[in-house]
Amino acid sequence: MRHDKIEIYIHLIWTTWDREPLITPALERDLFPIMCEIAERHGAKMLAVNGVPDHVHLLIKFASTTRLCDLVKDLKGTTSRTVNEREVPFKWRPTYAAFSVSRWNVRSLAKYIGHQKEHHQAGTIIDVFESDGEDFEDSE
Repeated sequence: MRHDKIEIYIHLIWTTWDREPLITPALERDLFPIMCEIAERHGAKMLAVNGVPDHVHLLIKFASTTRLCDLVKDLKGTTSRTVNEREVPFKWRPTYAAFSVSRWNVRSLAKYIGHQKEHHQAGTIIDVFESDGEDFEDSE
């Protein structure tokens, strides 16, 4: 019997409101597992999630039935509500960036995301991996 082979990988990036440094290490410990659970609920698999105080990166393998807009809305909305219930006021910037990723680049991007803090501290960020979409606003 034949089976479909679907590999859809998306790199998501979004920032805190006004790029405020709101994402503390303690907050990460709460946010990242919640994000993984949400991805699973949508039939997707979180391959990497990490960030710095003002933005997050996610690498997700999508199922053929996963809708990007629904997943991002749930990820941002649920995490924002969760933080606001426990912590100081928190909100994400309303926009996000989403980039398709070749299956041949998944490992290198996952490794890059896993070392976000080190890249930002050392100044070794890769610009194309860091765009949150602000520089693309007029491209539609």
